[in-house]
Amino acid sequence: MCVLERRLRMRSAFARSAVSLRSSARLSGSVAKCAAPIKNAGMPLQFACMALHLFGGILGFFATKACGYDERTCRTVAIETAMKSSAFGFLLASLHFGAFNVRVPSAVSVVWMAIVGSIMAVYWQGKPATN
Repeated sequence: MCVLERRLRMRSAFARSAVSLRSSARLSGSVAKCAAPIKNAGMPLQFACMALHLFGGILGFFATKACGYDERTCRTVAIETAMKSSAFGFLLASLHFGAFNVRVPSAVSVVWMAIVGSIMAVYWQGKPATN
């Protein structure tokens, strides 16, 4: 392995870590602003947000499968639909609604979006796509 290749691999690893840290900072900011209402909402809100992302991913997979797409495309669509832009929903709720509690479901959804999408990606990473 040449020096240039090693440097590129090191930068790639650093870039992935930097993106993860930046995403975590954004995520924690959204959640921290709504900590008390999230705590008061309890488990029903958690289950609803988890189900939204989980079923969105499952539906995305099977809908593309039914349309005849290959396995790799179905997996990609599943991960993308599971990872809907909850942060954008939080921003829109913050900008356009006066009531503070409107932001709470999006703040919780930001966390579940990351969890469900990551689980799907890790699950399929170890399984070769069959066509």
